[in-house]
This record gives sequence, structure tokens and C-alpha cells, in this order.
Amino acid sequence: MSILTTRNHVNQGRIGIIAGAGPEAGIDLWQKILSANKSQMGGQFRGDLDAPDVTVFSIPRLGLAMNLAENEEALWSELKSAAQALAQRTDYICIACNVLHYFSDRIRELNLAAELVSVVDVAAAYIQSQQLEKFALVSIQAVTILDKWSPYRVLGRYGDIEVPAQPTKVNDLVADIKRFGAGHPYARAAFKSILDSLGSEVVFLACTELPLVKIEIGGKGLVDVTELLAQEVVRKSLSGRAEYQAAT
Repeated sequence: MSILTTRNHVNQGRIGIIAGAGPEAGIDLWQKILSANKSQMGGQFRGDLDAPDVTVFSIPRLGLAMNLAENEEALWSELKSAAQALAQRTDYICIACNVLHYFSDRIRELNLAAELVSVVDVAAAYIQSQQLEKFALVSIQAVTILDKWSPYRVLGRYGDIEVPAQPTKVNDLVADIKRFGAGHPYARAAFKSILDSLGSEVVFLACTELPLVKIEIGGKGLVDVTELLAQEVVRKSLSGRAEYQAAT
């Protein structure tokens, strides 16, 4: 019998994605998880049966995250229900939205069987591993204001954080990406203008819509936190797979 018909996911953790803020960001995270799984398995990857087991809940009402302070309870109700449902069939949960990581502590307090993998945690780990003393954070104003609503406020422990001087421009850019798509000519021009205004050499793209805009800026390293999240959740997923462990 072919090995392709006998391999299974018994020892590979199952992954859950909560999407909807926005749905394209959820697709982007899923694609990056698929790519990370293939890359990390290397020669052990042999096709469909080695792909990760992924469940995606895409919930349009999570789009209310653009106004977190005004919609806190409605968002928590949706997020709590999604996390509880996903925990019944997954081992790891990730959220395809930076703003919604405001609720990370509440999700963990639910003591679900599935582990939440936080985008803030992976960003902090990256900062420490690269020994960054200064970096920029680009996201919507609810994140970059770095007050109680921002899940990224904790990054101030690790270095100096630069944020865009005109945060409403990022809000407008993200809203237009959601409405018109990342390929719209305005999106590239507006994004370039925002990035050019920053003095930091390392820039964290802390909004899931921003990596959808394909752009390079000379002299700046753009850190896609969605990619960091995908890499980490796949690493955790594969950690219990016997043949993967034997090969690493």
C-alpha cells in the first residue's frame, strides 16, 4: 500500500482560525499556514495527507473591530462563541485580526482545551530574538494609540515604538483595502506614503490587511506579523508529530 494512503494526522495538532475582520485576512493567514507547514516539514512533506487540519470560522460581525471601544461586548460575544466552538475540534486557535487580540486574556481565562496562539506573543519573541531597540508599528489607530485598548501596548517593554504621525490615514487605508481590495492603485500609493514617513528601519505590519498590499520600501525591513503567527502555530502543530520530530 502506498505511503500516501497510510499517513495520518494522529500526532499533528489541529489548527483553528477565527476570521472575518476581514475575511481576506483569514485567507491570507490560512495560505501562510499551508506554506509554513510545507516548509517546516521539508522532505517529510509528501502531499495532501501531510497538510494541516485547519478549521476556519469567518464571522462578518467581527468587522466591528474597527471600532473596538464602541463594540466591546458585541465583539466579545462573537469571539467567545467562536473560540468555544473551535476548541471542540482543534488544538490551537489563532485570530486573523490584530485588534481582537485585546481579548486574549479573556479567551485564556475560558480554560479551553485548545491553546490560543497570540500574534502579540510572536511579535514580542521576534523583537527579543533580533534584539531590536527601536521599531515602528503600523496599524489602525486603536492599536497604535497604545492605550488600554491596544494589545500591542506591552511591546513598550522591549524597545522604543514609533507609530505613524497621522493614524487616521492608516484607518482610511485599511477601510479602502477592505472595500476595494489590496490591488487598488490608491492602496499602494497611500501605504508607501505612510511607510516613507517613518524613521525606523524595522516596521511591524500590525494589521492583517496591510500585508495584502505587495510593496517594498528601500532601507526598511517590513515584518509581517501574520507570517510570524503562521510560522509559530505550525511549529506548535508539528511538535507532537513523531516522524517530524525524528527528522528535526
